[in-house]
Amino acid sequence: MRKDRLSDIGVLPRMQATRTHIRMQITSHRLDLTLLPRELLAVRLSGRVRVDCLQGRLWITVQDGADDIVLEAGESAEVNRAGTAAMQALHASRVVLSVP
Repeated sequence: MRKDRLSDIGVLPRMQATRTHIRMQITSHRLDLTLLPRELLAVRLSGRVRVDCLQGRLWITVQDGADDIVLEAGESAEVNRAGTAAMQALHASRVVLSVP
C-alpha cells in the first residue's frame, strides 16, 4: 500500500449519543462523504490530503497543527501532516477527501 493514500478512518456518528467506532482501510485516492449537522469524523492521515467542502460548512483541526480550518461550500484546503484530523460538520455537509 502506498503511503500517500488515506488510511484508517474512524467515524463517530452523532458523537454525543454513541461511542461506537468504525474502522476501515481506504484503498482509493478519493472518499466522498455526507455528514449530518454536528457529525464528527476522526481521520488518521498518513500524509498530505486535500479536503473539499462541496456543500455546507466544515470545521477541521489537525493533531499538533497550529491553526483550525473552517471551510465553506466551494472551498478546499490541504492538510500536509501525518496524524489525526477531526472534522465536524457545522451544517449538513458534503465532503471529499483525496490524495493530491
